[in-house]
Amino acid sequence: NILNGDKENFFGQVITPGSTSVQFSLDNVDQSVLKTYIQIGVQGFTTGYHRISVSVNGTALGSFSFSGANFKIADIGIPTQIVNEGLNTVTMTGTASSSDFSMVEYVAAQYPRSYVARNDQLEFPMPNLK
Repeated sequence: NILNGDKENFFGQVITPGSTSVQFSLDNVDQSVLKTYIQIGVQGFTTGYHRISVSVNGTALGSFSFSGANFKIADIGIPTQIVNEGLNTVTMTGTASSSDFSMVEYVAAQYPRSYVARNDQLEFPMPNLK
């Protein structure tokens, strides 16, 4: 029985010693900026040690670990060149043992965007002006 406090008790795909993938789309990726960030939120299901290897679009990025039926956020900096304009795939594999089971809560990307109008609108951040 996994409960996650005040959040909804809803999770996505199960991460097992087999692999699971989450797909997402990006638009107007600025390939001239070197770093993009992927954030993965996972919930441990089994009580033991968890190690999750991560790849994006087939490029291995390494792994992160945690233990127990706890929630873990992994922030991973990646080269922008490995993300695609359009569809991207994050693949996660439980590698600690044959009973390493976790669940995906979310995958998010923070990436550099080109200043290109979308639906005839251009949005961009502005620093505080004084």
